[in-house]
Amino acid sequence: MSSSTRRVTIDDIARESGASPTTVSLVLRDKPGIGPETRDRVLSAAQSLGYQRRPSRVRAADTEVRTVALLFRARQRTSEVGAPGVNPFYSWVLTGLEAAAKAKRMNLLYATVPVDERNEVTELPTHILDQQLDGVLAIGPFQPDALHHFVRANDAALVTLDGAATMRDWSGVVSDNVEGAAAATRYLIGQGHREIGLVSPPPGLNPNFDERANGVTRALQEAGLTPAIGAIQGDDVEPAIDQLLAARPAMTAVFAVNDSFALSAIRALAQRGKRVPEEVSVMGFDDIDLSAQMQPGLTTMAIDKVSMGRLAIDLLDFRLASPRAATAIVTLVPRLVVRESVAPPPPPPPETG
Repeated sequence: MSSSTRRVTIDDIARESGASPTTVSLVLRDKPGIGPETRDRVLSAAQSLGYQRRPSRVRAADTEVRTVALLFRARQRTSEVGAPGVNPFYSWVLTGLEAAAKAKRMNLLYATVPVDERNEVTELPTHILDQQLDGVLAIGPFQPDALHHFVRANDAALVTLDGAATMRDWSGVVSDNVEGAAAATRYLIGQGHREIGLVSPPPGLNPNFDERANGVTRALQEAGLTPAIGAIQGDDVEPAIDQLLAARPAMTAVFAVNDSFALSAIRALAQRGKRVPEEVSVMGFDDIDLSAQMQPGLTTMAIDKVSMGRLAIDLLDFRLASPRAATAIVTLVPRLVVRESVAPPPPPPPETG
């Protein structure tokens, strides 16, 4: 294959060497953990194909403008429009991204990446990924295979934003989901609640939600309480509320793993004759704009979304300047925001007889 006809990609080297694209990517980025025989085979295949490593991305002058792709994870909805929906959480993240990118002279290209209910990517934004990119910011809890796709053809620096805290192959900015959810649960317990329900999708679909569910479970168990879990079906919260009310008729509080689910839980409880917060308190996580606008206002764990965007650009700038440096995970600590949706539980009914 001639390198003059088209640029050699990681997939080409994988086919030639018999190694996986992930292994090829790690070898070309000089990452540890690959055996010497495999490393030599990959490098030999790259050389025979005429692979050209892109020039160092260290900024040569203040006038240099670098091109960065912002790839937003978006749930594929079944609606009359059929367009994937981006979480409103990211509107303020984008504010931080744009402000920091302007200061770092980064040109941002935007694309949504639709995922299905299993969090699998259904369509790659090839119109963005086929361009010459200096960096990629993957925004949302993507699966690892998707992240490898993002850098596979481009050899671009990758930073994750709001992804799983357990991913260490790339630098990223995350929120402390486990401790944040545990702190929210301790607040509910401090208000006097003992029958607390958890509203969450089934495990394994979204690592952020899994971490928050783990935080709730841990805090309840530390207090000697037993968690009750209502499983969301797709984006439908009503089945989860019905499960909780059937399993825990005396339930006085609900924690939902994000604000959108919490607001849906308030509506579902109202439809079932439960007043919030007089009978059931509701708490969320994220602090999206709508949480302060609803009645009652939603008590939630706030994430500094603007700082999340700014820090992601800073991390990417560092990766571009120091591509061989160790990866870094920056963790943001959520903050409790108290509004009207949480109150002490109602007194127990008087005993009769």
